[in-house]
Amino acid sequence: MNSSFLNVNVDVWVFDNDGTLYPCHRIHQYIVTLMVKYVVNLYQVTADEAKKIIETLKKKHETNYTYVAMLHEGIDVKRFIEETYLAARPEEFGINPNPKLLTTLEMLSGDKYLMTNNPEAYARMILDALGLQSVFNDVWGMEKLNYYPKSTGGVFRSFTAFIGLNRTIALVDDMLINLKEAKRYGWKTFWFSLDDVDPPGYVDCVINSLVVEDDYEVV
Repeated sequence: MNSSFLNVNVDVWVFDNDGTLYPCHRIHQYIVTLMVKYVVNLYQVTADEAKKIIETLKKKHETNYTYVAMLHEGIDVKRFIEETYLAARPEEFGINPNPKLLTTLEMLSGDKYLMTNNPEAYARMILDALGLQSVFNDVWGMEKLNYYPKSTGGVFRSFTAFIGLNRTIALVDDMLINLKEAKRYGWKTFWFSLDDVDPPGYVDCVINSLVVEDDYEVV
């Protein structure tokens, strides 16, 4: 049946950042370039050697995230984030204030949190660029997630305990792996997807836009 996304009542909305609130591909490509440059300067190697070092360190520390691997290596991760994530200028990648998205978020009932696998400072920089900082209660970046990705069960367990077991929580995310895990902990699941495909059974609602004039299909 069809229903308005705005009419869904939950106590707490948790939004993903990359790929959900904004298109992230271009800026992330640039950040990866800056990461390679950082490793080139740190280890005094070529760019190709730096890429191999990054992949080796990620495998060593069993992570998909370069800055998490750097953290476990004892490298000054604050400086690393400043010279990579925070060195990117969002407006140069088409990330600008989004008044329609702001209106949607303001109209949703319940508290709102951002949960992302990126550093908190980067997430807040993106929210500032989008003009969305004011509507979120807090940002749960990798630091609050204890450097575990959202797809691990402990993340949703910890957040549920933080919010309270008697409150309903909804996750809006473009990654099915995160939604599947959230459903295991009783969360409502909203899949942000631009593809016309049938969702898996653990998805409660498919969303193809987050602006107020569009409708959403509940599955």
